[in-house]
Amino acid sequence: MENLPGNGGCGSRAPHAKVAARIRSPSGPLGPGEHSMLSEALYFPLRARAGNAAARKGIPVHRPCAGESGFIDPEHDIGIQHMKIIGTPTSPYVRKVRAFAAEKGIGLDFVIDRPSLAESRVPEFNPLGKIPVLVLDDGETIYDSAVIVDFLEGLKPDPCLIPGDFRDRARIRRWEALGDGIVEATVNISHRHGPMFDAEKREDWIPRQQAKIERALSFMERSVAGREWLHGTTFTLADIAAGCPLIYLDQVFPGFNWRERYPGLPAYAHRVMSRPCFRTTDAGNS
Repeated sequence: MENLPGNGGCGSRAPHAKVAARIRSPSGPLGPGEHSMLSEALYFPLRARAGNAAARKGIPVHRPCAGESGFIDPEHDIGIQHMKIIGTPTSPYVRKVRAFAAEKGIGLDFVIDRPSLAESRVPEFNPLGKIPVLVLDDGETIYDSAVIVDFLEGLKPDPCLIPGDFRDRARIRRWEALGDGIVEATVNISHRHGPMFDAEKREDWIPRQQAKIERALSFMERSVAGREWLHGTTFTLADIAAGCPLIYLDQVFPGFNWRERYPGLPAYAHRVMSRPCFRTTDAGNS
């Protein structure tokens, strides 16, 4: 179903004009688990708009990784010059958003805040207390990852990562759902979610989670056979959504060894992970 000719419904667009890059002065690298509390004036610069809600909130912030600031579409520059993404470097959902933004050349200041910590301020920005959260200049917040990438696509359509064509868009979103589902099943296993206090139920529950991962990766392997990318002929959200769970599996479930079990995936994964948007958002660079 994914073997479609052409560019996957994105259409041809003229190269986007680049304007001056925004690069924040680095405050120096943080050690493992450290947070750097910057002044509110630096983290949330005051805007001409009175009562800017974001300017009144200061939370731990980490400098953007090298090469992430990028360029902003001058047509949409007002009000989104200093967008911030709240999350953690190792979260695959956060990685999806950061890689998506980096591929488009949209600058996002990366704010590190782990929701599991007692002092986390994530619930102030997302009532569900989940990451990622996108914070706009005026304090408005956008969540979750699927909604954020949709917002960023509308903000800067070039390069096209989510096709406008109805069917193609649904196919891309299906890949996103599959990637997010792999992550969810992996989290269920690695974080010991589920019937933790019922050994009998848990004995059956863990294999079901692993079976989800196996079926999804098998489908991914079959779909990418003979192709460079998962959808059309260009790199899209489908590939970002597929790459993030593969990286996450390496991080938290190394014994799964997907490279040996699915020999058709390593070459594709290498193409995805070699792109600048993945290299610059690596947890080791954050």
